[in-house]
Amino acid sequence: MLARIYFEDFDLEPSFDCWLDRLEIWELLPPVDNSTKLVQLGTYCGHGKPPLHIIHNDFKMVLISDRYDRFPGFEARLKYIDNV
Repeated sequence: MLARIYFEDFDLEPSFDCWLDRLEIWELLPPVDNSTKLVQLGTYCGHGKPPLHIIHNDFKMVLISDRYDRFPGFEARLKYIDNV
């Protein structure tokens, strides 16, 4: 089964290379030769919505913050779709 991740709102602290606050999206690829691999799909910060992501496997979203300035954050939606 596939999953689609999209963002209704996104507003994290902007910084060069998303150094201060950021959202990372990772996908866990299926095992090959008894080893799994995490692939980073993107790192996002600032005010623009991240692009739509289609996830084929397990995934994780990691929010990293320096805890100094306050920004509204984000609202993400996850929708499972049939694997056609």
